[in-house]
Amino acid sequence: RYFDTHKVPVRNPAGEIIGVLGVSRDVTAYVQMERALEESRTQLSAILETMPDYVVQITPDCIIRFVSKTYPGLTRDQVVGTPVLQWIEEEYRSAYQAMLTKVLTTGEPQELETMASGEGGRPVHYFLRANAVVENGRVMHMIIVAQDISVRKRAEADRLQSEARFRAIIENSPVPHALNDDEQNITYLNPAFIRTFGYTIQDIPALSDWWPRAYPEDSYRT
Repeated sequence: RYFDTHKVPVRNPAGEIIGVLGVSRDVTAYVQMERALEESRTQLSAILETMPDYVVQITPDCIIRFVSKTYPGLTRDQVVGTPVLQWIEEEYRSAYQAMLTKVLTTGEPQELETMASGEGGRPVHYFLRANAVVENGRVMHMIIVAQDISVRKRAEADRLQSEARFRAIIENSPVPHALNDDEQNITYLNPAFIRTFGYTIQDIPALSDWWPRAYPEDSYRT
């Protein structure tokens, strides 16, 4: 067990020490709690360091109190204690500040997509989610989680580029093309289709409108 002990000398009227008065307090529970808290902090720190996301704790006046990790070439000591806006690209600072202001005034979570320069100056896309930690109705600090969504953004850009190439091909194809969705609604007719058959998408908005025109006789449709 652990004890916190305080001792003071007991003196007689002549000022001579004639004894000692001691008070001991059992602090075992307190020590165990401190150890458990420290162990919890260590475990949390280990978890945060292995996460791919950045976790940042900032004060209401937007000063960084904690970061789970930093960009290559920076240490935590260089970042902690600095204004968070210092690390935000100038183009996105006003939006970032607006997000934090809304968290502070409403206490509600806020989200934002932003960009930063990564290793070698390559652009990195981040999805940010900011949450308030509230005690007694007051925002004590904010937690911001920044997720790197660059892979998703590149995939979206590739998909749009691929769709644009596909559309350009069928737009200029001499062969009639028609596209429909899962509900059998016609979503696209290329110029060659319109020139060949004389129908626009307003004339045949669904496949059920096209088949009677393409095959007027029932025997052909069945």
